[in-house]
Amino acid sequence: MDPTAVVAVAGFAGTTAAAVLAYRAGVATAREETERLREQHREDERRNRQGTYHQLLALINALMWADRKSIDQLMERWYFLSAGVALFGATAVVEKVRPLSAVLAEGATAHDRDEWRNRVVAAARELANAMREDIGVAELTPPGPLG
Repeated sequence: MDPTAVVAVAGFAGTTAAAVLAYRAGVATAREETERLREQHREDERRNRQGTYHQLLALINALMWADRKSIDQLMERWYFLSAGVALFGATAVVEKVRPLSAVLAEGATAHDRDEWRNRVVAAARELANAMREDIGVAELTPPGPLG
């Protein structure tokens, strides 16, 4: 075989091997970047839920102590935030929002406000535990800010 041909074949083989290695490295880098972006997106979503959950719990506290005149306005805020939870929250959290919504809706007409508050606290504690599990923090145990 002609020495020039041998050099050409060797050069071609080396170039091909280098191209394959570069391709594989590029694919690996792309996969790593895609996973990094996915993780960043998951973290951004978690932080968004965390903020919404915090607002919702603060609103529950406000509703428990609101006078009858301001309950309607606070309930409008509740419907807005709880709709966000229904769209973006974890399934367990969404399931705990529903019964709490029913209890909160009774607030404007509740005759025994103390009994109503106790029911709110009980439902809110279950909701808070579901929220904490979703965002990855320890379960709320008594005594806590919700009772």
